[in-house]
Amino acid sequence: RPGKSLVFKKGAARIALNAGSDVIPIYFGGNSKTGLGKNDKFLSFNPSERYHYNLEVLEPISTEKYRGQNISKAASLLTEEMRQAFVAAQERDPG
Repeated sequence: RPGKSLVFKKGAARIALNAGSDVIPIYFGGNSKTGLGKNDKFLSFNPSERYHYNLEVLEPISTEKYRGQNISKAASLLTEEMRQAFVAAQERDPG
């Protein structure tokens, strides 16, 4: 939500670390309207208002530098790196 700080859990980082795969973050933003709820159809819209979305595939985040570290600590560090990538994308987002 606009103006709210981003909160991330470590699940995606743990999956990437266990798989030995890089993370490819995808930022989905551009709209300050909060019309899409949990049970709404994806990209459903109010026909009387215009919705604009920005989709940005961000630079991959390598998990190589976290190999050999304690999984919990590595997941925390990777999660923070992912959060920073999304914060930077959010700041660039004109919407």
